Amino acid sequence: MKRSIKSVLAGFMCAVILPSAFACGGGSAGGDANELTLFRWDFSYVNTAKKMNSPLYKAVSDAIGGVELTAITTGSDTWEDTITRRFNTNELPDLFITKGPESPDLYYKMIRDEAIVPVSDYVSETEYPNLYRQLQKYDFLKENVYYAEGKHWSVPINWSLEFAMYVRTDWIDNLNKPEKLTEILTDELGHTPSAAELEAGKFKQPDDLVEFYRLARAFTLYDPDENGQNDTYGYSSSDCYTDNWIYEAFGGYNHMIAAGDGYTNSSVTEGNKKAVAFINRLISEGIMDPDWVTNNVDDKQTKFMQGKVGMMLAHTWYNTILTGFMAANFGETIESATAKIDMIEPPAGPDGTRGVKGHPDFWTVICINADMGEAKIAKALELLDFLHSDEGLDLFLYGIEGIHYEEDESGEKVSKMGQNSKGFNYTLLSYERATVLGT
Repeated sequence: MKRSIKSVLAGFMCAVILPSAFACGGGSAGGDANELTLFRWDFSYVNTAKKMNSPLYKAVSDAIGGVELTAITTGSDTWEDTITRRFNTNELPDLFITKGPESPDLYYKMIRDEAIVPVSDYVSETEYPNLYRQLQKYDFLKENVYYAEGKHWSVPINWSLEFAMYVRTDWIDNLNKPEKLTEILTDELGHTPSAAELEAGKFKQPDDLVEFYRLARAFTLYDPDENGQNDTYGYSSSDCYTDNWIYEAFGGYNHMIAAGDGYTNSSVTEGNKKAVAFINRLISEGIMDPDWVTNNVDDKQTKFMQGKVGMMLAHTWYNTILTGFMAANFGETIESATAKIDMIEPPAGPDGTRGVKGHPDFWTVICINADMGEAKIAKALELLDFLHSDEGLDLFLYGIEGIHYEEDESGEKVSKMGQNSKGFNYTLLSYERATVLGT
């Protein structure tokens, strides 16, 4: 059975989160422990939320004793240069995002110069336990980053449900029409299907790779949009990264994985080889959009919205995809577009593994400026620990009860945020500016 996440996300937010308070501003020796400056390229909304004293901002501030949060941002294309420059001028922010060991030149220098806090020196099962659990997932970094001295110097940020598989459900309905399904199953089975075979052979939203391949193939070969032309593809991609759900399904995208007494790179594992073979099959059989090599994210999403492909992996921006689909197809309403497009978890691999992970099993890392007093470092750790807690995760997923949602008689959370002028449910991210702290 497919596990749809559309119903959970649509009323709250279209990009689900794991914590990432990354800071910007200038750290200074000692410093006011009642304020933390935060850096990420897209954190300007934090200052808006602070100025408004929005409910979500106040909840985060209150959780760490009333500490004020101030963001300094930069362009998305220049943020790494900004951090490098601030390091060189001894103006690192209090908390800030970097690529960590993926950018070893800067990361090594910050560790060498003790410019960032050795986080693992501060956390334990009893002190900042949520951070401790997060760091435990990445102990391979301590052992494999030689200059780390066996410590964690940052907090890796991982994703959860940041991406989803989008599927044209109306195309599935078209394939399941008796005449069309009989044609497809006759090709697949080599004989006219029985009534039982017709029922068993109906297409559905794919839960695993076998179902994904069969549906993608049918979307390519059997005119799912019923326009009488051979002009559709089952799946579109924009780069190898957005195909990493396939590697993950085969257990081949963790990069550094346990092997005996040590670690090995996942690129040489059997799982990685199977993932490459699966992608090659999609390409060689013409099931994958042939422009996948040159597509960018907008190209891929536009093709899906225009009805040229039946499935794609993309950010969980359901409202954005629906809006684009309505713009590309005259006469579509919110109701009709919602009925034609579903958002589900990426299909699972042979052992049930599924999902999307950042490049080295994490996205980026959060560093804490070491040029601060112990009281301020403690507040930085307290903030990160809260953002990694169940309470923090729920706060950024659902908001505040009575303000952003209420529970019905069955205990289900129901959005109170209303709709925008186009009739779309407000997401938490669009309704409450401080939500960006948890993205």
